This record gives sequence, C-alpha cells and structure tokens, in this order.
Amino acid sequence: QLPDGGWNLSGENADPDMTAMAIQALSPYYAGGKAYSYTQKKTKKSVTKTVHHAVDEALQALSSLQTGDGGFVSWGTKNVESACQAAVALCCLGIDPESDSRFIKNGKTLLDAVFAYRMPDGGFCHSFTYDPDNPTSKPDQSNSMASEQVLYTLVAVHRLRNGMRSLYDLRPEWPASLKNQICSLSAKINALPKNPSRSEISALFAAYKAIPVSERSYVFNFDTLAAAMENTHVENDAE
Repeated sequence: QLPDGGWNLSGENADPDMTAMAIQALSPYYAGGKAYSYTQKKTKKSVTKTVHHAVDEALQALSSLQTGDGGFVSWGTKNVESACQAAVALCCLGIDPESDSRFIKNGKTLLDAVFAYRMPDGGFCHSFTYDPDNPTSKPDQSNSMASEQVLYTLVAVHRLRNGMRSLYDLRPEWPASLKNQICSLSAKINALPKNPSRSEISALFAAYKAIPVSERSYVFNFDTLAAAMENTHVENDAE
C-alpha cells in the first residue's frame, strides 16, 4: 500500500485498477478486527492497521482518482476496465456503486461511466482514444477484454442487489434463515441510537456470534458494532 492509500505496480501514486483489485482481495477480511503490523515497502515505515483501516484508506484514494464523468484514467488512458474494477470492489464490500456519495461525481456514477463505452453491437470498447499499451483495441469497436470485464461487473451488481454472495464467493447461496439473520443484524446495527445501552450492544453481539464464523464477513458494518462495544465495555471474544 502506498502513502496515498492506494496501490500500483510501480511508482509513488495509486492506480485505480490496482487499488480496486486490492480492495477486492481484502474484502472478505474487511469486517475482521485483527490488526496487522508490517513494514510498508514504499515508505520503509512500520505500521499497524486493520484490514478495515487499510481498505477505507484505499476507498478514499479511489474516490479521489475518479474523474468528473464518473470514470477513471489508468496509465494515461481513460478506459472502461478501471471503472469496472472500482464497481466490483464496491460490490465486494456490499456497497451499491450507484448510491455511495464518494463515487458520484457531477451526478455521474461508476455505472454511468461503464455504459458510456457501450457500442451499437452490444459490446464495449476499451477506450475512446487509441491506447498504445493495448494495440488490439480500437476506439470505435467492441473489445473482448473490455466486454468481459463489463459483463462480470454487471453480474457483481446483480448479485449485490439480489442479496446473493459476492462475485468471487463461489459457495452455494445462503438458506433463507441465514440470509435473514445477516440482513436483520446489519439493519439493527445501522439503526443504533447515538448512545446505545450496554444491554443493546450485548444483544447485537450475541446475534453476531450466532452467525457462523465463515459467514460473518457479510456483516459489512461490524466496525460500527465493534466501536459501540468498546464504548460500552462489551468484550469482543468472537472468533
């Protein structure tokens, strides 16, 4: 991770594709509270962060890279794939790419940026300008890599909006009872008052622990509950 919160293959500044892909990789661990101590390769500094902290920094970096039309520039070229990777990253965190204010620029969302590249044949072009790093792509023609990435981006959005597992979670879908457990707990955490009682927090934490360990990553707002637990002196003894 770079000092600006993002990632890149090289250099000092974040790249949208690499940052979004790193968020996707870290997303299953976003709700966990474990802190990791390590030395940042770029700064040589020793840091201690939770995954939640690192991903929030990356989201801010990604937001700052977004252009006024909702898209991104990567390696000097404005392109559809960067918007795709950002949208998938948000979906992996349970965030709808059309509703998060950090990723709406001049009224344009990530999906607006994606659909701007749609060609008359139903496919998507890579960029509207010739990209020397991608010589097989043409500014006025559908491109196989671009169309593939748009396709799985739309699948990721579809899965999010239909209460399904995230794009890269290939396990069978939840039974209705477990899905309701997760959704109910998430809603109750979002509805917490400003100064909840210790008994309220203890009850929510008990509901959290009733969810199987392998499914707790879908309680995306657990950090809110964890902070309330700390404030009300409820011990976090969850696996």
